[in-house]
Amino acid sequence: MKSVATLMMAAFTILSVSVYAQDTTKQNVAKQENEITTYVCPMHPDVIMDKSGKCPKCGTTLSPKEKMKREVVGLYECPAHPGETSDKPATCPKCGEKMNLSPKEKMKMEVMKTYTCPMHPDVASDKSGKCPKCGMKLTEMKQTEISYSCTEHPDVVNDKPGTCPKCSKNLTLSPKEKMKMEVMKIYTCSMHPNVKSDKPGKCPNCGMELKAKNK
Repeated sequence: MKSVATLMMAAFTILSVSVYAQDTTKQNVAKQENEITTYVCPMHPDVIMDKSGKCPKCGTTLSPKEKMKREVVGLYECPAHPGETSDKPATCPKCGEKMNLSPKEKMKMEVMKTYTCPMHPDVASDKSGKCPKCGMKLTEMKQTEISYSCTEHPDVVNDKPGTCPKCSKNLTLSPKEKMKMEVMKIYTCSMHPNVKSDKPGKCPNCGMELKAKNK
């Protein structure tokens, strides 16, 4: 009996250790999946990549800088169960209802809206209103609108860079695209790439002016 009890205790101990090891492994895997290592050039801190390699400016081997947390973004969520989210259109696993854009994404879509005048394409605004040139009501531009236009001839538009067929000037980003670029800008320190801000300012580490770059 004593030997049987000893064997049972040993089996229970082994089982407990095995379960603990599995849980620890799952936690470590989840932690690793939620982290990303960035690689930077020691000579050019502004060169940042998500994998090892060589600096395109000087050829120096990039070194791992730090592990950054991946932001888990729930683009869609269930109106009845806000805790149920997805990064793509889906149905709620609890109630089967179709997921809607999350409040965060709706706010982002509102920020990205641009209104223009049908008669004056160079007039752009981030909110509805009237054209300051002719008084017409501004209309919302669709996401599929052309990206490039001529500053001299607003009616000349294209979906890629080029020259105006009327005056041969280079086409520039449309007002909508310029506004989008402004919204997407982040500011970083050239000496401390981990310092990021959504507005201009100075680096808290060294006092250098933050430089704009696109997200």
